[in-house]
Amino acid sequence: MKRIVMLGLILFAFSVSAAWAQVPTPAIHGIGGTKNFVPVFTGPVTVGNSQIFQSEGGVGENGWKNLIGIGTTDPQATLHVNAGAGLNAFILGEWPKEFLIRDTGGIDMHTFGTPLVINCCDGENILMLIQPDNSAPPGKVSIGEADPQNILTVKQGASTAPIADAWTTYSSKRWKTNIQPLDGALNKVQRLQGVYFDWKGTGKHDLGLVAEEVAQVVPEVVAFEPNGTDAKSVDYGRLTALLVEAVKEQQGEIKELKSRVQELSRQVIANAHQSGFAGDAAQLAAKLQTNP
Repeated sequence: MKRIVMLGLILFAFSVSAAWAQVPTPAIHGIGGTKNFVPVFTGPVTVGNSQIFQSEGGVGENGWKNLIGIGTTDPQATLHVNAGAGLNAFILGEWPKEFLIRDTGGIDMHTFGTPLVINCCDGENILMLIQPDNSAPPGKVSIGEADPQNILTVKQGASTAPIADAWTTYSSKRWKTNIQPLDGALNKVQRLQGVYFDWKGTGKHDLGLVAEEVAQVVPEVVAFEPNGTDAKSVDYGRLTALLVEAVKEQQGEIKELKSRVQELSRQVIANAHQSGFAGDAAQLAAKLQTNP
């Protein structure tokens, strides 16, 4: 009896399979398809062109292979995207945290809600970090620093120091007002104390000034932490104006002292003549002519 039931089940399965095989499958018909375009379904049983184009040759002018174009039929890279003017070409992530590349006639990149980080090697070395447009203040950039507080920050204690041919500073009178002479420069310079020291972070031996001490004399060249109390850095370049005026002030004092020495020397010569020491007077006069 069991054998009869088993045989019946097997025959039923074969009959269902045969009937299923006879059910017609809808055919897919291409409508207006174009060579090299990746197809896309335009209906239940129809396909057309997508925006994705695959170059038939597979090799571009610059040697790129497997060329794929989105929005272009002339891809020049492995992936070539042409969104069109004013349109978003690429979005990574989801609002409110996303990275956007837009075609504005140039290449416009935006990062919202999260910084753009360029890492190297093991992923722990930050080469560059750009704060998102909606940060406060926006667009802060750092090199090697994870939390920049200025418009441009370079990592403190880096193994190599930044180097360039020049670094110029805005200084035109077009952007200045209330311009006043810098007075008392020599006194200020005398109050500054140059020091040798070792950096805590690297142990490197160095020389310079102490920001807290400079702030007591020339606060204009000292930058502070956001709390407005802790000194952070010294703008050594702006100290040049102070040094220029200090040198000029010192030269004025030297000139005045020379004038007084010459006057005293002339009096000594006159007294020597009157006292009958003409030879000594002549020697002194010769020295004055040699070192006025």
